Amino acid sequence: MAEPTILINLDRCTGCWTCAMACKIGNHLPDETWWSIQCLTRTLALTRLYT
Repeated sequence: MAEPTILINLDRCTGCWTCAMACKIGNHLPDETWWSIQCLTRTLALTRLYT
């Protein structure tokens, strides 16, 4: 199974975490699941799932 990731445009990100909540709901992930943000460039970030 592939590891869930999200690619975020940081120029448009307001920090609301709606993307993380949508992923949790859409993939039936537990509430204890969090995201680790890893910046790729100044404007893009890749987040990785961990529990």
